[in-house]
Order: sequence, then C-alpha cells, then structure tokens
Amino acid sequence: MIAQSLKKILLAVSFLCLFGYTNHAFGQSNIKIQVSVIEKLSPDKFKDHEGTFYSVNIDMFNNTDSIIKFWTMYVWQVNWISNTKELHLYMPNNIDQDYSLIQQIDSGQKITLKGEIYVLGTLKDIQKKNFKLGFIFIEKKEANSMNNFLRLLVKKRKEGKDIIWSEPFKITR
Repeated sequence: MIAQSLKKILLAVSFLCLFGYTNHAFGQSNIKIQVSVIEKLSPDKFKDHEGTFYSVNIDMFNNTDSIIKFWTMYVWQVNWISNTKELHLYMPNNIDQDYSLIQQIDSGQKITLKGEIYVLGTLKDIQKKNFKLGFIFIEKKEANSMNNFLRLLVKKRKEGKDIIWSEPFKITR
C-alpha cells in the first residue's frame, strides 16, 4: 500500500519535472527574439515622460516545425519586461481600451512588433549597457479567458517564469 502511494507520488513528481523542463526549454530554444533600435525620436512627441526615446522593431522568430500560439494583449507591451531599470517600453495612451488575443507565429516565420522604448540616464552610461527585453510567454492552452490570462501574466511576471529574453542589444546614439 505504501509502495503504491510512493510510486504514484514519484510518477507525479517525474511528470511535473518533465513538464517544467519541457516548458522552459521550449521558450528559450524555439522562439528567438531580436531587438533593432531604428532611430532616436524627437522628445516633443513624449513631453509627458522623462528619458531618451527610440523607435524599435522586435522580431520574434519561430524556430520550430509547428505553429506557436500564445496569449498577448492588443497593446502588446503588457507582455514585455526589461532587464534593467533604465530601459522601458513606451505604452500608448489607449491602454484602457486594451483586450487580450491569441497571436500565432507560423513555423519558420517571424512577426515584427514596432514600438518605442525610452531609456533613463546619460548617453555615456547607456552606451556601456547590454539591454534585453523579455517576453512573458503564455501558451494558448494555459488560459481559457482574458481574466485567467491576466492572472497568469501577473503571476509569471512576479515569479520571473516563462520569460523568453531577447538577444542583447546596445543603444549607441
């Protein structure tokens, strides 16, 4: 009786370890993220914020032989974080009209997100840093509603789980 219970527990723990390993390995090896800093932007457009603003393209590559489907928000910046306190994604003013959606990247394809970042600090300090943006990955099957998705997003952000980091990039101008 005890042996059977122990066997069930061991099987459950093995399953959880396997699932956790697969989930972590999936995000890091199967989606590649590259950030391209396009140009420095005029501060006139961003009078309500401090910092130096740049336009960016964020490419998300699907390196698998299948379609990847995941939850995101229409204002896509909500799913992203930075590796430093100096780098921030600029959020548009219409965030109160935001809603969740399922995004997909076809096998061997990429999607490009266009947006703005802002950086706090002097150009001299900024040029020394390697920046990264992290995408909080929530598979389609992980959530069944917007509320569930938002709870998962907050939890994963807080715990630092299932974050796919971009390749390092620099800001030189």
